[in-house]
Amino acid sequence: MTWAAVLLFIALAALWLEDKTPRQALFSVAREALKEFRRMGVPMHALEHSVMIKGLARHGAFPYRKRRLDAAHLPVILNIPTSEGSGEATHPDVIHVPGGWGAGRWTWLMSATPYPSGGDYCENPEIYVSYDGIRWTVPAEGVNPLAGIPAEIGRRDLKKEYHSDASLLMHGGKLRVYYRWSGVMLDGSVENRLYAMNSEDGIKWGARTMLFGENGAIPANRDFLSPSVSRVDGKFIMWTVEREGGWRVIMRRSSDDGLEWSSPEKTFLEADYGPIQPWHLDVTECGETGGTILLLAAAEDRGHRSELHYGFGDREGRAWKLAGKLIEPGYSFEWGRIYRSSLAFREKGRYALFYSAHGDDGKWSIARLDLRLDARRKVFEYVR
Repeated sequence: MTWAAVLLFIALAALWLEDKTPRQALFSVAREALKEFRRMGVPMHALEHSVMIKGLARHGAFPYRKRRLDAAHLPVILNIPTSEGSGEATHPDVIHVPGGWGAGRWTWLMSATPYPSGGDYCENPEIYVSYDGIRWTVPAEGVNPLAGIPAEIGRRDLKKEYHSDASLLMHGGKLRVYYRWSGVMLDGSVENRLYAMNSEDGIKWGARTMLFGENGAIPANRDFLSPSVSRVDGKFIMWTVEREGGWRVIMRRSSDDGLEWSSPEKTFLEADYGPIQPWHLDVTECGETGGTILLLAAAEDRGHRSELHYGFGDREGRAWKLAGKLIEPGYSFEWGRIYRSSLAFREKGRYALFYSAHGDDGKWSIARLDLRLDARRKVFEYVR
């Protein structure tokens, strides 16, 4: 038996004891063999590159691995304690409360929905809290999900139903979560509704209130995607992405109490590039410009090829001009797509971006990225 065969036998035995996968075992054997070639003084640079770069990329999941070497942003992937245990979540909406709020006087509040492997069965609104915006916990055991897995009793026309698109609003010392219910019927039509729930401490939540809804054939259905609600000059304003004439547009509604809403009006979206097809959004008040900031996940139907854009608009959120993409995917955990995101104000000129991302391994994550706003030029810069 040659020295190479002995080496291979020893390496395979060790790998077996370490309980590695075949792909991991093959990678390790190749790596050890390359070490021996180095010791023998035989250059194998091309093979080393293939094994260490290409092989390493294939044999395991590395969320922070750079897929684009010029990626300039430095995000932090968050550990979200989803109720079903996967840690996969999407559609974050975050509020920063410097003085603290709720039973724990938490300074950061987040709503999101679990989304393990893209399964909408667990996509139910949940609440998470933090003191630094990095380490997140659940307010109390048994709180999540706020709205359980939907199962409407007596409905025999339903083929499938699910929740989605949770969004937070703080007003009058109370926290409100808005979210969407969707039902797919046996005849192919779709029913959509928006609901709201309130809490005074982040632990006890009141009964849900239905806001509005509709049903009909898919091409004619408005969808009510990604509601975002703010207080503007004493009024509640809600923005949603809806269908109109075969295209998706941003609609605006107003309310005196955040529960009874006006008829929708179409907003105006301008871009020097495009065309832009809205999918999910978040609207944030911008004190530096006196207007609003729009985060827009533009995508094909069902969110495929989603990209995150941003723009600035008037105070009442009737019109925006897009400035460009906020993030160009650069890491494995976000390589698939950048999805619905949220912008939280920290202090003058400083914001925290919380964005949901779909990785090249098929997993969903929520990450944080700190930003600096140049209000004069209306551009965001990464804080490094």
